[in-house]
Amino acid sequence: MAIYLTIDIGNSSAKAALWRDGELAAPAIRGDLTAADIEHLCAQEAERPACAAVCSVADDARGLAMTAAQLARRTICLDSRTPSPVDLSAYATGATLGADRIAAMAGAVSLFPGEELLVVDCGTAATYDRVDAQGRFLGGNIAPGIGMRLRALHSCTSRLPLAPTPSDPTPLWGRSTAEALQSGAWHGLCAEIEYYYRRSAPCRLALTGGRARQLADFLAIPNTYADPDLVLRGLKHIIEYNENK
Repeated sequence: MAIYLTIDIGNSSAKAALWRDGELAAPAIRGDLTAADIEHLCAQEAERPACAAVCSVADDARGLAMTAAQLARRTICLDSRTPSPVDLSAYATGATLGADRIAAMAGAVSLFPGEELLVVDCGTAATYDRVDAQGRFLGGNIAPGIGMRLRALHSCTSRLPLAPTPSDPTPLWGRSTAEALQSGAWHGLCAEIEYYYRRSAPCRLALTGGRARQLADFLAIPNTYADPDLVLRGLKHIIEYNENK
């Protein structure tokens, strides 16, 4: 029985999951995670994790990474040099490529091998990554996420208020200033996704991030796969890929 620990440290929160024989052993945990949270997660299994994989876009991820190294027999701190099923050779600045983007692409490739893919992560930033049927990363784009769009509209203008980030899809046309801001951010992101999909089709759209399933239902793009934990799944697949080398 193989036990793996995966940790995704983002700009505003972190996620962690424990995997048993390739499947989630329990629902992923998320939020402002501490070493104690990770230790408690691993304590649910009698066996020590054989390997942990950590990806981070935060300035300081040493605490959780050190905890993972103490708990697991082996640890992978993901970056562009880590062997993975995604060929990154066409990307000119691999050292600055977000590890979360690599993991999300690896997760999509593991689920849909041999398919053309557009992988979209809607978090603090919205990232768009194109992978061909041979698992080659063709390039990607980075744009503001919904919350960042709303904060920019507030901070870069004199009178626009800071509207709360909507938890659900908004009306197409706002009926107040706050709703107009929310609708502009939500529908602007949706229009962006649809644009990149149209320019990439035929392909499979793989969505991740906290609003992945809402976006999938709203966009109604065929063959869309939505998984808020795609990065964690990709980290698990990268462990398997390295274990089997």
